[in-house]
Amino acid sequence: MARSQTCAEARRRGNIAAFDPHPSSREGMEMFESQASVQVAVPPDQLYAMVADVTRIPEWSPETVKTEWKEGSSRAEPGAHFVGRNKFGRIQWSMPCVIESAEPGRELTWSTLYRGRKITRWTYRFEPRDGGTEVTESYSEAGRIPQPFHAIYGLMFRRHDKWMPENIKRSLERLKEVAESKVAAPAAGDR
Repeated sequence: MARSQTCAEARRRGNIAAFDPHPSSREGMEMFESQASVQVAVPPDQLYAMVADVTRIPEWSPETVKTEWKEGSSRAEPGAHFVGRNKFGRIQWSMPCVIESAEPGRELTWSTLYRGRKITRWTYRFEPRDGGTEVTESYSEAGRIPQPFHAIYGLMFRRHDKWMPENIKRSLERLKEVAESKVAAPAAGDR
């Protein structure tokens, strides 16, 4: 079962600033973050390789429907670009992304971009634990959310502090299922 810390819990502990749906006065400040962790019975390098192949994200993300490498990129390395196409209810959007950190078996971080500015950051951290991996997925918003996204955020994130932690937990539980099923399934040549 994935563990998460809600925005309200984090605020009580003083870990993050309160979420402000109209952040014009908060430019450059972190607005919201959420994270969850899950134990996966797969080695860190193998789990990292799955996540670093960003074209596979739709296999476990409850929101992402397609990802593809862009601008000549074909693997996770700092500066590599990809586009993620997402869906929430009837709302669909695409976001360009750039890989910030790619440390095999340890960490993968990317930011979403709007007109070249980083607006959100996604990080996966992989820690060896009990013969497998504890993977932590985190999300944070940094800076001012651009005006076109105010309407989308208003529709999607009225319950932001409840929706995002649950979305991350679902994503991690599905990642665990996919990763562990690949390990449990014998290779065609092993039968």
